[in-house]
Formats: sequence, C-alpha cells, structure tokens
Amino acid sequence: MDRLSWAGAAFILSVLAYSRRRYHYPEGRKGSGRIPAKGWKDAWICLALCKVMTFIDWHTLKIIGESRGQDLSRIVTQYIYYIFEVGLVLLIILYGQKAAEVMLGRESGIPFGGILLALTWGMFHFISRGVGIEWWNGISCMIFSILSGLIYLKLKRRPMCSYLMIAVGYLL
Repeated sequence: MDRLSWAGAAFILSVLAYSRRRYHYPEGRKGSGRIPAKGWKDAWICLALCKVMTFIDWHTLKIIGESRGQDLSRIVTQYIYYIFEVGLVLLIILYGQKAAEVMLGRESGIPFGGILLALTWGMFHFISRGVGIEWWNGISCMIFSILSGLIYLKLKRRPMCSYLMIAVGYLL
C-alpha cells in the first residue's frame, strides 16, 4: 500500500481509538445485545436497494462496470481507496448519529448519521465528475447515504457489521 493509504488507515483507527478511550464510543459488543432477525432482514433490504441503484448506474455490478478497459493495478488502487472511503463514510455515520442523539438527549431511530452523510459526501457527488451537475450521481449517493445510515441502525450500531455490509453495497 502506498503512504496515503497507510495515512488513511492510521487516521481512521486513531479517531476510533481516541474516541473509544476518551468517550467510550463506539461501545463494545456487550452493550448492544444481539441483532434481531428483523434488523438483519431490514439491513439486507437496504443492501438490496443499494445494489439496485448500482445496477441503474452501471447496468451491472459496480466492480465489473469500473473494471472494463482498466489495467489490474488501476483497479486494485481504486478498490484500496474505496475500502478507506467506506471507513470514512462509516465514521461520518457513527459520529453524525451520536452528535444528533447527544443534542436530542436520547437515542433515535432516525438515521441522522446517514442524513449528515447525504448532506456532505452525497451532495458533493452532484459535481464530483467535473462535467457540470450530475443529477443521478448526486441523488444516488444521497440515497445510498441514507440507506447506509439505516443499515447502521438496523444492525444495532455495530461498526464492524455495518462496515462490512456498507462495503458490499458500495464496492460490488
């Protein structure tokens, strides 16, 4: 991995370690209990909706669409970047949800982390390709953001489970 990838990994892990040590957040597995079957079902539905949007975007799986005409080193580099991008996406969801709930003074079933992600990362995708406003790109990223926030909530705020499911939704 190149230096930037290592820096990204170090940043994500250091933010999580500091937050866990200083604020006891995100919590460990013990406090969150078992994920109910309905939670898994709802998370899988959100994942399926992410894949429907991928199919609309690429007319195939994203990894297949992006790899057409690319050499292996470019594909590998792109997907290493995506792995860290999903980590940053999850951090925005985690801490956005926590910030909203601290302000409310209670836990909420509204995906505030996903909404914050939609308003930051999602909104940027309206202009990210440099060819004017890309309406579908922005809208699909905003929908993906909210679905990712729902996945996090449905999986009982488990960062690792959420990361894996969001990564599948984003990377494939």
